[in-house]
Amino acid sequence: MLAQTALLTSLVARVSAQQQPASTPWELACLHLGVVSSTATIFPWSRGYGAISEQNWSGTARAKPACIVRPENASQVQTVVRLLSRRRVPFAIRSGGHNPAPGSASIKDGVLLDLSRLDDLFYQSDSRTVTVGTGNKWTAVYSLLHQHDVTVVGGRILDVGVGGLLLGSGLSWMSNLHGLGCDNVAEHEAVLANGTLIRANERDHADLHWALKGGGNNFAVVTSFKLHTYPIGRVWGGIRLYPLSRLPALYEALAEYQTAASQDSHANVMLQAFPTNSTMGAVLTLVYLKPEARPAIFAPFYRVPFTADATKVRSYLDLLASTRIPRLPRYDWHALTVKPDAQLYGLIHNLTSSPTNLEPLTRLTSGTLAVGLQPVSRKAVLRGRSRAGGNALGLSAEAQTWLVVGGGWHWPSADEAGHDAVARVRSELAGAAASSGLRLPYLFMNDASWDQRVLASYGLENVERLRRVQRAYDPEGVFQEVVPGGFKLGQLQRINAGHPLRRPPRQPLGLTPPPSWIPLVQLARLSPPVGLALVFLPHLYGALLAAIEQRAPLHRLLRACAVLAAGTFFFSNAAHGWNDVVDAPVDRLVARTRTRPIPRGALSGTAAVVFVFSQAVGVVAVLLLLMPARSAPWALPAYIASTYYPWAKRQTHLAQLVLGFCLAWGVVVGAVGLGGSGSEDVVVSPVRHVPTVCLVSACIVWTTVYDTIYAHQDAADDARIGLKSMALLLRGRTKAVLWLMVCLMAVLLAAAGIAASMAWPYFLITTLGSALSLGVMVARVELQDPASCWWWFRYGFWLTGSAIAAGLSCEYLMRLSFRSV
Repeated sequence: MLAQTALLTSLVARVSAQQQPASTPWELACLHLGVVSSTATIFPWSRGYGAISEQNWSGTARAKPACIVRPENASQVQTVVRLLSRRRVPFAIRSGGHNPAPGSASIKDGVLLDLSRLDDLFYQSDSRTVTVGTGNKWTAVYSLLHQHDVTVVGGRILDVGVGGLLLGSGLSWMSNLHGLGCDNVAEHEAVLANGTLIRANERDHADLHWALKGGGNNFAVVTSFKLHTYPIGRVWGGIRLYPLSRLPALYEALAEYQTAASQDSHANVMLQAFPTNSTMGAVLTLVYLKPEARPAIFAPFYRVPFTADATKVRSYLDLLASTRIPRLPRYDWHALTVKPDAQLYGLIHNLTSSPTNLEPLTRLTSGTLAVGLQPVSRKAVLRGRSRAGGNALGLSAEAQTWLVVGGGWHWPSADEAGHDAVARVRSELAGAAASSGLRLPYLFMNDASWDQRVLASYGLENVERLRRVQRAYDPEGVFQEVVPGGFKLGQLQRINAGHPLRRPPRQPLGLTPPPSWIPLVQLARLSPPVGLALVFLPHLYGALLAAIEQRAPLHRLLRACAVLAAGTFFFSNAAHGWNDVVDAPVDRLVARTRTRPIPRGALSGTAAVVFVFSQAVGVVAVLLLLMPARSAPWALPAYIASTYYPWAKRQTHLAQLVLGFCLAWGVVVGAVGLGGSGSEDVVVSPVRHVPTVCLVSACIVWTTVYDTIYAHQDAADDARIGLKSMALLLRGRTKAVLWLMVCLMAVLLAAAGIAASMAWPYFLITTLGSALSLGVMVARVELQDPASCWWWFRYGFWLTGSAIAAGLSCEYLMRLSFRSV
């Protein structure tokens, strides 16, 4: 008791040192868990907390819990569940964390019960069963059983967790022979809300055993599954790739395969279409559970020409290892069940290829749509019904297709837009199937989105039976109210209320480059090209100012702008890449930047440096080969400052001024880049040219304004990890200082116009227009809201930047017209 008291005192002191008083129920519960289970409890300051909290497969499902508990056995699970249940402390349960739904296996204000250490595996050859700890992933299960020439009815993707798949039903390549994954559970070992450990099987707690076959996390924490095993030898299968143009033929072949009079339970198919990705096109997975090459059952598919074929005879483990899911940082998927029909499949193709349906996704950075058709035979349904009292799914005894409509994108700010875009496609598919009389009610939990009424799709009789089981084993409603994630019996009528995705939409525009280019495009900030525009605009201003002063002919200005665009393209790529190379160690510590290519592992540091060097070579080539000879020395200050900028954030709160100089110096480079044979200071010695100096100064102020707003996104993280910015320097005085900067920018732009003897349109468009647009940005931005800061940074600068360019362009055209008179 004395030792526990000392440990509790130590933990309280540690929390206080972190300036996070343990005042909430979940924080207090974490302190007690740290005492009763000190080796299994991980606090936010503990080593490994960040990596463990980020283990969910999709970024949409990640959160920062008050603490993470990783029990090593069922007894420890009992202790944790008993404590949290009694205190009604919210907690989430994670097995593998593959479900992308927010909150399904993560939690912010609560405790994460991470079951990954419950990874025992025990194969019993006499009973032909294997006991599998809930924390296992299928790769470990299949690898063990491969040694004994047996397998289980488990997941088709090795990296998926055991627990979530089996509690959600579990579709397998073995399902036509033996039913679904949940049908092949001989026994569930589970911890009830009161901490009791029970074993539910056909004899004992048979009602709970039935409910856990598809009922999700509504009843208990399952700590292990005893699964039936089956002999398995070599099999034939793999994937075939097709261009998108072959999709109509593939859909016809799939309908023919599913509706053929002769069926073979050893045959399995899945067809995936990627209408937003011409590189992937369509992927057909064929699996035949015998070592027979090109079995005749797949004849309809052999008639469709393919671009690549990876089918062959191999071990079942090798077949599973060859299956991958395309990775994007953030995902959402939706479920739908239909009857097999060629005409309906044609409608599916048309709807999922429609530009109207694709555009909301393709405008998101890395926005991708994937449509998967998963045939489920009548035999699979009947074999599930015949096993140990059946399951809770309410499947109709007929051939059917389980559709999964998935979307992927890159940025957290696109979560709502991405979800809504995919939900719209799903809704249109459901409407088409319903109007054709081909829709079935069942929704496959493993593929369903958070706002789908999965449990209601099981049918009224099964739902009432599930509720009776829930009331019997969890009378206090712990798994309905205290465990918020998953599909709940108590939430069938209030799915949308208060969900994490329901926040004000921030919908960025984006590009969809080829998948292999995505890390480099993201490193260079080319999608969206905000950074490139910010680099190019000052160069454009300089070229326009020089053209005004010289009354240069239009063809010379256009040529200079084209050359400057090429140079700024390489310079922007190199500068952004260099920033990420230097910042990679701190980017890993910040949620917003953790998904950048280097921190997330999509690009190595060496590869990034090589990319930066190649872009720097491009800059030098443009300077030496395409621009006037005097340009190179004038460009050096910007290149030196941009090289230093990543370290400026570590050394001074005025890093935004350093960035302002890097970008605004483009005015000088642009002016010199126009060239000309005259002796005008604007092209020979721009630092002595008053209008140029004023324009450079105005651009420094402008950049400082919008980058200070940008810095407020990360103010808390910067303070935590030791980076500096004007956002931290100014704190509560930011808006007042920004208003002064707006006024200063207007004065500097007016001074540039006066010194250059510009006409009234310049003052109206450039001086007044830019001041008004920047003023609206300062007035409307909510500095405490990172999403608001990002939106105004991303879109607000266009109005100000365009106003400056438009006024200068107007002045140039006026002088050009006067020259020609």
